[in-house]
Amino acid sequence: MHIKLKIDILNFRSNDRIYLTLIAILIGILTGFGAVGVHHLIDFFSGLFYGEGGLVILLQHTPKWKIILYPAGAGLIVGPMIYFLAREAKGHGVPEIMGAILLRGGKIKPMVAVVKAFASSLSIGAGGSVGSEGPQAQIGATLSSVLGQLFFKKEEYVKVLVAAGAGAGVAAAFNTPMAGALFASEVILGSFSVASFAPIIMASVSATLVSEHYLGDKVFFNIPAYTIGSPYEFLFYIILGVLAGFVALMFIWTLYFSEDLFDEKMKKIPEYLRPVLGGLILGTIGIYVPYIMGTGFDTMAIMMSGKLSIGFVLLLLFLKLIATDITLGSGHSGGVFAPSLFMGAALGVFFGTIVNTYTSIDVPIEVWGLLSMSAVVSGATQAPITAMMIIFEMSKNYSLMLPLMTVAMISSLITMIIKRESIYTQKLMLRGILLRSKDDNDQVKTRTINEYIKKNIKYFSQSEKINRILVELLKQDQHFFPIVNNDEEKKLVGVITIDNLKFVFEEKLSPMTKELMVAKDLMTPVESINLGSNIITALEIFAKSDYSVLPVVDEDNVIMGLLSEHRILRIYNNEYRKNEIARVIFKKQDLKHAVNGIYIGNSMYIAEITPPKHTINKSLKEIQFRNKYGLEIVLIKKGENKKIFPTANYILEDNDQLMVLGAAENIRSYKTENELSPNS
Repeated sequence: MHIKLKIDILNFRSNDRIYLTLIAILIGILTGFGAVGVHHLIDFFSGLFYGEGGLVILLQHTPKWKIILYPAGAGLIVGPMIYFLAREAKGHGVPEIMGAILLRGGKIKPMVAVVKAFASSLSIGAGGSVGSEGPQAQIGATLSSVLGQLFFKKEEYVKVLVAAGAGAGVAAAFNTPMAGALFASEVILGSFSVASFAPIIMASVSATLVSEHYLGDKVFFNIPAYTIGSPYEFLFYIILGVLAGFVALMFIWTLYFSEDLFDEKMKKIPEYLRPVLGGLILGTIGIYVPYIMGTGFDTMAIMMSGKLSIGFVLLLLFLKLIATDITLGSGHSGGVFAPSLFMGAALGVFFGTIVNTYTSIDVPIEVWGLLSMSAVVSGATQAPITAMMIIFEMSKNYSLMLPLMTVAMISSLITMIIKRESIYTQKLMLRGILLRSKDDNDQVKTRTINEYIKKNIKYFSQSEKINRILVELLKQDQHFFPIVNNDEEKKLVGVITIDNLKFVFEEKLSPMTKELMVAKDLMTPVESINLGSNIITALEIFAKSDYSVLPVVDEDNVIMGLLSEHRILRIYNNEYRKNEIARVIFKKQDLKHAVNGIYIGNSMYIAEITPPKHTINKSLKEIQFRNKYGLEIVLIKKGENKKIFPTANYILEDNDQLMVLGAAENIRSYKTENELSPNS
């Protein structure tokens, strides 16, 4: 399902903008206090488990059994808390914020903030390999949702405030108000607007002021003076950006592989107990390499000070990746920003040390680390402006801006080219929700025209006599004839239509002339459609053409059939209608027990059904569901939270539930035949 987010805030009345900005300031203040609370809560749990001080130092003097027990024990509390109280608090939180804006008008349950704050603080305090910025963003978004619904009726206003609250959480986490505001616009809303930027900026500024007042002006890294020595440096910055892009891709792939591993391969373990297993695995790794536990900021400082060998630093990159995947994949709660920074720092230290050693370049290692941090974050989030700004604000060094822009843009380009989804939108995509710079046609962009063309058609060689074509015209329903070079190669060279043939009748040509005329004499050139084209491409070609029927060819320009504009438009409209219906289904809680389903108008209903057992492990294309039952599958539910937009090649699995569209009698007939039958 694709839902296009469009907030027409430019049409907000002036008074509304002022009111919205004032509420945003209040949200920023409350989010700032929330960030302070999370900070102290993390310190409390960390002190409770390991004592006061830097986590890496403390872990080196902590008994091994405690390093294993504490993350597992935290999982024993975190798992049931999230499972029974607020499922949205699981994982890193940002996709849930985006989903709330897209699907629920920005509505988030108040309980999410409470559970997220406690669960994330407990996970991080016990050594979970995640960051605090994700929880703080989700807490800010939840507070914004509650206040937005209290003060405003328009969903557009609530959505902007939710984005502002999320940005304020990021701003308070790192003392980076501009980066927080950009995060809200670039990541959460996916667009920039002057009018929406005002409340977002004010929320980020006020949250940062509160955080700085109570926690001080955090200095994450001591960065030595740096100026660009030579344009030659930028060659290596480009290489670093490319490497960072592949690290970011690896992070996205492995994180969702880990989630799938825990969700699909460990079904026998109750979901609320999987964080215990994740904690046990994490603790086992932590016994030998304590550097990868916790948010990792103390380890980043150690790496960039040059106290660790570059071989060990490279090892830490991969171990941090694994540790974060296990923490989040098993069901703990925390953010992905800090792990991205950690992996970036490790890559930068490793690469920068090699460059400084074997070339004449002498860029401080800390600078290499910061640049790589920005690059990995940019690649993972596909938000280069936010990534470069967060490092710029953390370092407060303007000389870094050009290198930051270079590495961030290169890294994000790498990930965008290879993988369309970011670490945030990937989760939404797996649920069947598509967004980010896509238009309302995205769901049909994956549908090729192959199954919609008419293949048994009449075509002629360019040397065919016109009189013969006229005879065939009287026998055929077809009035559009492809002309090929010859009967062996069958390569398209033009077309003849009924309008072309009128020339023969209307012009006073001698019988001998008519006898000598061949197809080549009358054919006209025409644009063709490639067999592998999707529906949108076909519609674009039809829009430029004067014909309502066009020839379809393969890669070698061999004629394969004809495609009707009328048919392709009907398919497109049907797919668009299914998308809208799927959006409705996402908002419904339970359709399974309705007799006919939910009425949506035009004598049609949507209902939840169980597929027949004989269809399990077969594709939707194989079972021909629509033809057999008169029902259209618009969505597939996998478990409680995962929903998938169906494709013809989707293989049905046990426990899948089908959301179908159809007439009441067809739904009743299906349920009688399959769900009430002992042999179904």
